[in-house]
Amino acid sequence: MIPRVASLILLAYAVGFVFFAFTLGRPAPANAKPTDAAVVLTGASGRIEHGVDGLVYRSSAEALELLSDLRQSPATAAAMGRAGREKMRALLDAVRQERSYREFLVGSGQPRAAVERTGMTKVA
Repeated sequence: MIPRVASLILLAYAVGFVFFAFTLGRPAPANAKPTDAAVVLTGASGRIEHGVDGLVYRSSAEALELLSDLRQSPATAAAMGRAGREKMRALLDAVRQERSYREFLVGSGQPRAAVERTGMTKVA
């Protein structure tokens, strides 16, 4: 009995995971409730330029105040969103990523054969 219950739970988990994987990355439906903010953990300081492409805050109270101010200015929020999107497009550009990867491999002291196996033999 216990193995059957465990199998059923595992199956339900697997089905849920597959559903999640297939719906990941789809745009929200037109009738979805709009969000007031997106919190992004960047992992390093300096990636967000405060007031230009995002908001940087140190406490929940400060975040609430900044978001409240931002709700009063939809044009500023839209401009900040566009700036953040363009910054990420530039940062995550495939050509730039490839160049950075090549520079990392060549500059990291990896044997030349390891760099050549990637098919990237020249650093741009």
